[in-house]
Amino acid sequence: MVKLGLLYDQLRPDERLIIDAAKRENIDLVLYDTDELAWDVTTQHDGIELADAFLQRCMSFFRSVHVTAALEARGIPVVNS
Repeated sequence: MVKLGLLYDQLRPDERLIIDAAKRENIDLVLYDTDELAWDVTTQHDGIELADAFLQRCMSFFRSVHVTAALEARGIPVVNS
């Protein structure tokens, strides 16, 4: 089963609706709070288990751009929803 990640910095009503829809559809959704997320961008093997694809829902433009760039550099698709 594909694991989908949800990147967020604040859980707004929109993100809660996505979470509820994922539960209803039995989608394996993993939440990633970008305020708490830290990894070594110089290596692929830093011990953090990442999802197969991500929905980018950060309100912060700079955080969104940098997190997306770091994940895409690892070959992980990120969709700005």
